[in-house]
Amino acid sequence: MSGYLARLKVIETENIFCNTPERQVPKVPEVPFDTFGTSTQGQIEKNILLIQSWLYQIGEPEEDHDLVLDNCRNDPDAMEYFLRHARGEYKS
Repeated sequence: MSGYLARLKVIETENIFCNTPERQVPKVPEVPFDTFGTSTQGQIEKNILLIQSWLYQIGEPEEDHDLVLDNCRNDPDAMEYFLRHARGEYKS
């Protein structure tokens, strides 16, 4: 009888694990950036990338990019000013 119970136990274990659905975990690039609630460093870097993209679009020399981006990292008012330009809120 113990051989039968051992086989039954193996079959039950296999059925439990085989019928359990696999949990799908999204890859990091698939997770929206805002999901993490990063109102600080993550949001700052996202804004820096937006401003940098805008600097390329307007033809600003690359040697000046670091000056603008460093200023934005250290001064929230500068960040807001350049973000408004990058978003097209100021028209020249």
